[in-house]
Amino acid sequence: MKLFIYLIKRTLTNPYLLFWSIAFVTFFIVMGAFLESKSIPDVEEARQIYVSTWFGVVILLSFSASSVTTSSIVSYHTGGLPHLFRFSRMTPLYFVVSIVLSNLVVIGVIGAYMLIAVYGMFSYAFSSPFPPNDLIMCILTIFLSGLFFSSMSLFLGILSSKLNRGMSRFVDFLPLILGYLFGYAYLYVNFGSLVYVSPFNSIELLGESAYSGKGAPLDFAKASVQIAMNNNNYVQASDLLMSLSLLVWFMLIVIADVFLVRRLYLNPLEEGKVA
Repeated sequence: MKLFIYLIKRTLTNPYLLFWSIAFVTFFIVMGAFLESKSIPDVEEARQIYVSTWFGVVILLSFSASSVTTSSIVSYHTGGLPHLFRFSRMTPLYFVVSIVLSNLVVIGVIGAYMLIAVYGMFSYAFSSPFPPNDLIMCILTIFLSGLFFSSMSLFLGILSSKLNRGMSRFVDFLPLILGYLFGYAYLYVNFGSLVYVSPFNSIELLGESAYSGKGAPLDFAKASVQIAMNNNNYVQASDLLMSLSLLVWFMLIVIADVFLVRRLYLNPLEEGKVA
């Protein structure tokens, strides 16, 4: 329990998380609500999809940024874990569970903020309320996102602890890089069924689907044109398949996490700093 509480406090008060996950993404929301929204036609369906898409994008970006913070914390403390496993009551399983649960709380807090921010700013910008249509699905999406990013953060944190300083920083930032890459690529590239393979796109589309209450379009660019012409017959992604995809990714990565934690060797922190 002490480790669980420590990780929550350490992560939520981390200045990098507060900037990249909260402040920077809030700036993106402001841009989307008050600047880019001016090009959206005065069509209810088009505006609903636009707001929902922004929710999907911002939760992906904010969760990816928070994953960088968690990964860095894990990497920083990995050197002392072999001693703790040997001379204290801490076990590898307890460590993994604490990381996952604490990150779920952190992502839950960030997700709640993003939900309120998107609703408030876009409703004000359009002078019309645009609340989430499926709040339960929004909560489920945040939960599944938390499972994936917590397991991924732990995996990358342990991996980066075994690398030199330059590669370690790159590995820590990998979730953020992939989040921006896949998040914005979906808006312009037709991935088709590949969205079910990509956990990043699955999170983005689940967020969009949850907020709009309708299935997210597989081909966003094509669907945007159709909706602007009052044609809503676009191909929708399957929420069930995307949810199952995230669960499979979580189970695979968390198994790898437990394996890596058990095989940790003594790697002094000073070695990682000067390598």
